Amino acid sequence: MKMTTEHYEEMTEKIDYFIDNHSSDVTAHYMTHNFKRFAWDIYNAARCYHKELYDYLNDSHIETALKSILKRHEFV
Repeated sequence: MKMTTEHYEEMTEKIDYFIDNHSSDVTAHYMTHNFKRFAWDIYNAARCYHKELYDYLNDSHIETALKSILKRHEFV
């Protein structure tokens, strides 16, 4: 994974917090969308965007991190 540990941990914290506080909404959303759409929706809803990420990453690198983070949750 090309993402720095610092950015990965920050993204993980934000996504975990968002999912923990919106679990029923997140599960319902997951059931109605493909994984790629779901992952980016969570990324945006959890406010993970950092201009710095795009200084050294592209969308496929961020998707790799999202898959790693989201696979730890029951609904994935």
